[in-house]
Amino acid sequence: MSFVILITGANGALGTGIIQRLIEEYDQLDIVLACRNLEKAQKCIDSFQTLGKSINFHRLQIDLTDAKLDFLVLNAGVMPLDGLDLKSGIVDLFVRPGWVAKTGGNILRQTRGSVTKDGLGLSFAANLYGHYILATELQHSLEQSKSGKIIWLSSTTAAPECLDFDDEQCLRGEKPYESSKRLGELVSICLDKKLRDSSVRSFIASPGNLYSELVGAMVSAYLYIFALYIMRLFGCSGININGYNAATSIVDLIQSQEELDPSKVYHSEINIFGQKWTVPLTIQVKDEELIKAKQIMDKMDLMIQQHK
Repeated sequence: MSFVILITGANGALGTGIIQRLIEEYDQLDIVLACRNLEKAQKCIDSFQTLGKSINFHRLQIDLTDAKLDFLVLNAGVMPLDGLDLKSGIVDLFVRPGWVAKTGGNILRQTRGSVTKDGLGLSFAANLYGHYILATELQHSLEQSKSGKIIWLSSTTAAPECLDFDDEQCLRGEKPYESSKRLGELVSICLDKKLRDSSVRSFIASPGNLYSELVGAMVSAYLYIFALYIMRLFGCSGININGYNAATSIVDLIQSQEELDPSKVYHSEINIFGQKWTVPLTIQVKDEELIKAKQIMDKMDLMIQQHK
């Protein structure tokens, strides 16, 4: 049986890791790469060895409106960075590595007030709103599958305190990336409830910690990977280092035939010996947060209608 899987941010570190793991697991697949740069998408396609399997690659140019889509992996992400605090980062790495793994620490300074040309918060638009548009517009295609799944990529840093509902796009806050990821978790839970009468489900995955293009322009790869290995040696959770390891939870969600819990985060775990598995983590969510997240969904639905 051949599945159709659409992956946003497919040419990034995590996206390519997901694709490589899928190639290893399946003999037949149609993989749709949704990337901002179609030339990079083609280079990504050319880099894969399919080992004689029936793996078909497509760029997002194909028309999916009447096609069957089995899995939608919402992986693309933006973190607006404007500087580093190396001193604090190095101290935190050795004094409290678990805190760094969980929160991202203080080494990366994010830009406040970054917006798109339409005036939307940059991280909000890229990490949440754009993905919500895709999920909404492709719902019919997902319903053609008997087990359509939407998989939202969250982050270990998506703490509740990062999201201020009075500043839902985090235009004034210090952590727009974490804010958008936390809101994405809440939207996924609400969306799953909304889709209960259909065959489509919405789930949350966390790739753990890895080196990716999100920080590549600001931090040396060698320095960042060294820091990740230090955290792994200290026994910190989910220090996957690369996209191949980080893809564990996403691939497990795609393959799972069991009843899954949309209110949990499926986390890519790894130990110091490189053994990989998925851990379902409970999200701390209050009823009033879900009510407010549903109101934001209603706002996004209105925005989508206004731009049609």
